[in-house]
Amino acid sequence: MKKNKQAFTLIELLVVVLIIGILAAVALPQYKKAVIKSRMTEALAVLASLRKASNAYYLANGEYPTDVSELDVEIPAGRVSAQWAKGNTDDPRNYYYSFASSGSCAANAADEDMPLLSYSNTGAFSCMAPKNRWGINKSNLAEDICKNIGTYSRTFDQVDYYQIN
Repeated sequence: MKKNKQAFTLIELLVVVLIIGILAAVALPQYKKAVIKSRMTEALAVLASLRKASNAYYLANGEYPTDVSELDVEIPAGRVSAQWAKGNTDDPRNYYYSFASSGSCAANAADEDMPLLSYSNTGAFSCMAPKNRWGINKSNLAEDICKNIGTYSRTFDQVDYYQIN
């Protein structure tokens, strides 16, 4: 008696692997974009808290604070960086917050795909997509995210600024 063995052929397995590869190639950039947007949402919330706290300090003292520690605001542990620093390269996926005595604050990350965020003392939130020395965007993903959440404002010092409403 002959037994019928049923198994997948090599072609069938290759087709399945190819389909999974195509789906992963389409889904991965969208997943990364969603993760960056969620990190940006957290960063914008922290910047808004910094803004409110610095304005309250200004109303109480007549000048902006010189250090974040003078403010009554919680920033995620270990995420305060030197003034306008690029961010901690130990964990490039997180935003690090810096504060200037003029009342401006910023959220920076070492990952080039993550846009830079700032709040100026004039009350404007900005999303920034840095360019390299040839004027080309360092990251198309950062540029796309800034375009999605804001309106183009200006280009200054190799950076495209987008106003967040």
